[in-house]
Amino acid sequence: MNAMYLDSEGKLKPVIMGCYGIGVSRILAATIEQSHDEKGIIWPLSIAPFKVSLIAINVDDTSILKSAEDIYKALLDEGIDVLFDERNCRAGVKFKDSDLIGIPVKMIIGRNYIENKKLEIELRKEGTKFTFDLKDSIDFIRRYTQNH
Repeated sequence: MNAMYLDSEGKLKPVIMGCYGIGVSRILAATIEQSHDEKGIIWPLSIAPFKVSLIAINVDDTSILKSAEDIYKALLDEGIDVLFDERNCRAGVKFKDSDLIGIPVKMIIGRNYIENKKLEIELRKEGTKFTFDLKDSIDFIRRYTQNH
């Protein structure tokens, strides 16, 4: 291709490449370089490994864990790619990890769902938060993931 560049002394030198293609690893690295913030990765929906990060708060509470498992199944049944965080650790750790890996939609199941049947939804890129019942949550996620 005879591609050249000017070095620091102003002399023309040939551009040398070790690889002549663009692969998945380069696309992912370039995406992360262009789409991140101080919290971590912000995956574009088109290439996100999962659309939803489902976070169960306090898995020692069997009603929360059971509800989270049911919601996980409902999301899968709707064809929504979901990462279920059922680890037994503090909620803050789960929130930070979800932000770090950059899943576009965070869905939180805690006492508010058990007592009021309301789920908390947070959009990773925008940082906006919503509260919906399960049906409206699924409808919102479907619309959001199709339109972005």
